[in-house]
Amino acid sequence: MGGINSGRLKRGSGKRLTRDFTKVDINELARQNILIPNSRHDGYLKSKEWIYYIVDMTHSDSWIDFFYSRCNGERQMRERTELTKTHPHLGGERFWFVCPLCSRRIGTLFIIINLSCRRCQDLAYASTRGEALRKTKAGNASV
Repeated sequence: MGGINSGRLKRGSGKRLTRDFTKVDINELARQNILIPNSRHDGYLKSKEWIYYIVDMTHSDSWIDFFYSRCNGERQMRERTELTKTHPHLGGERFWFVCPLCSRRIGTLFIIINLSCRRCQDLAYASTRGEALRKTKAGNASV
């Protein structure tokens, strides 16, 4: 059991964290009434940077185009992401992104080099690093 590099990641090493990068959350788009069936429209999202989008939900194959800049605005990017939906047990509809790289159904896309899911970008949540626990302990020690 166990061996070299087994167990928890060492402090200061390992994966980059999700909180450090621009993200697009499908639930936030739904709350802002951006995902309207049988519609096509555009607008801007604000995450860590401004992102222009065009959403088309007029066909069975719905999609969103995201336009954003890289390299301090020198490089303009355009990436299309398919949308899919599920019907939860208690009714309604839940929308999902389809990751452009792995085709998994996911709720959050991250922009680093390209637009893709957390697994494709090899990102980790801060809570998996124990940072949240260390911050809590530090806060309690000062009381």
